[in-house]
Amino acid sequence: MVMEFKSPSQEDAPAPESPYGPGVAQRGNSLYRSIEIEADDGTVRTQERQVARTLGQAKALRIDYYQPGRGWLRDGYKWEKDQTPEEIMADGSSSLLVSVEEQERLREQAVQDSS
Repeated sequence: MVMEFKSPSQEDAPAPESPYGPGVAQRGNSLYRSIEIEADDGTVRTQERQVARTLGQAKALRIDYYQPGRGWLRDGYKWEKDQTPEEIMADGSSSLLVSVEEQERLREQAVQDSS
């Protein structure tokens, strides 16, 4: 049996929070996070996922990225938690219903403007 002793200052000190997201650890030059995945039969396994430093890097390499206030972007393109319609519309955007005739007029105008 091997016992490991830690000084009280090491034992009581919380792990420093990473600027790249909660639970992110650095190994070498790469960042990683551990997530728990539950299978259909109820077993839980831990998966190590690489974390990007920038959104551009996440999209190019298809790895995870953390955006404060929004959460985790999985594989560079899919948000881990989808937004509610209220969160989507909170940016002040709106949509307008347009009649078929108005759509055709706008389409024709766009064609004329492009030529």
